[in-house]
Amino acid sequence: MTSLISVILVIMMAFTSVGGMNAELEEPVSFDAKISMDVKTVMALGGAATTTEETAQQAKMIEDILDAVTLKGVADKESSELQLYAGEDLIMSAGVKKVEGGAKLASSLLGSKVIYCSDEMLQTAQQQMMQSSVQAPSGVDVQGMMDKLQNMDWEQISKDVGEVMEKVSQTFQEKIGEPETGEYTVDDMAFTVKIPVNITYAELTETLLNAAKELAGKESIKPLLETLAQGKDVAAEIDKALENLKNQSESQQYDLAIASYSDAEGASYTVIDASRPASEDGTVKAESLHLGIGMVKNQTKILVTSEQFNFDLTSGIAEDGSSAMQMNLSGQGIKAAVTVTAGTDGTTDTLVSATIQNMPLKLHIVTAPAGDRMNYEAEVSMMGRTLLTVKGSAGKGGQLVSVYEGEGLEELPIDKLSDETVNAQVSMVALSSVLNGLVTLRKNVPEDTAQMLTELIKQMMNPGGVDLPKTTNP
Repeated sequence: MTSLISVILVIMMAFTSVGGMNAELEEPVSFDAKISMDVKTVMALGGAATTTEETAQQAKMIEDILDAVTLKGVADKESSELQLYAGEDLIMSAGVKKVEGGAKLASSLLGSKVIYCSDEMLQTAQQQMMQSSVQAPSGVDVQGMMDKLQNMDWEQISKDVGEVMEKVSQTFQEKIGEPETGEYTVDDMAFTVKIPVNITYAELTETLLNAAKELAGKESIKPLLETLAQGKDVAAEIDKALENLKNQSESQQYDLAIASYSDAEGASYTVIDASRPASEDGTVKAESLHLGIGMVKNQTKILVTSEQFNFDLTSGIAEDGSSAMQMNLSGQGIKAAVTVTAGTDGTTDTLVSATIQNMPLKLHIVTAPAGDRMNYEAEVSMMGRTLLTVKGSAGKGGQLVSVYEGEGLEELPIDKLSDETVNAQVSMVALSSVLNGLVTLRKNVPEDTAQMLTELIKQMMNPGGVDLPKTTNP
């Protein structure tokens, strides 16, 4: 398979995967995006020297081009398309349309050629890509695994899992103690009722392992285990774990405390604490885990703390209908915070702040409704400096520009591209289209950048270095 065929197949798979979600569209939808970038800073972060005049010119050229172009995307029931404009001038377009038995690719880069690919070939290419991307152990049939998973009786699996989990739930119900009233402060919140769950670590682990063993014996589950276990006897492995659990000393097991807290206002908050002290011989390190989850004052709260990892989330809806979510995460050299607010007028504000290995990063996204569309702005910054900004809108409307049928168009089966002559012809048309796109772009940028594009066009047209007649900037 030639590289050109591979590239086109990847493009068609990407477009058709998006197009598969378009079947319910009653009218076209679209987006547009204007991108600006601090190119010099990005180059410096990438390790490039930015003090030379040549580098400064290159950075300015890229920034001028980004300022001039607009990326658009359009989709309807059958088609998905990307378009690149400079001002009002179309530079480049590419789209894929679903047709009976396959799909067609049309692009300004292909001229009058329209590439056709059958569904069978697209599926084969997708399977090959999946196999090459999944790092499966030697001898593992990835496609066979996928086929098994697709053909399993998931409805029966759901029933079997439900039955087993019902038994687990009953075990927990039997361990629930009597309510205790008082004043309890948990995770900086006050409660008046505590209901303990009197279950030990060994009892909990045994319950879960026996549930797993019962599931492993279900006929509906066996194909899944055969697919995932790769020849291992799952039941035997569970029996081994149960035996190890019986032989564990108290110092190897965790102290477990589970309780549910509530108050007169309807709060419900469950807390799980597991801890294990360090062993005298140093073979076991001290460990602790705290988990809290529930609904308090109309807010969902989740808290996880341990020696290596901390996470907390608060989310809820205010009386006026607005909502907010705050999440914090830290551990392993990473610290991050996410705040999302949504107003009653349809606006949203999302702020992601992170520090990775002492490097501060920030992503800020704001959206606001505008009729049938939504305006948005996304900003990426590092160390307090804005590196990338994307502005635009998305929603109903938009026009497809690619043409898939009509007089003067030639449908070309994709396998024809394996012919060297056809491949060369298509490649030449694509190169010519790129040059035409650069000429169009040149009309929409400042004079100094237009001159640099002129030199680039000359180099592409004349890679051998032969002098060409001088041209003036349009």
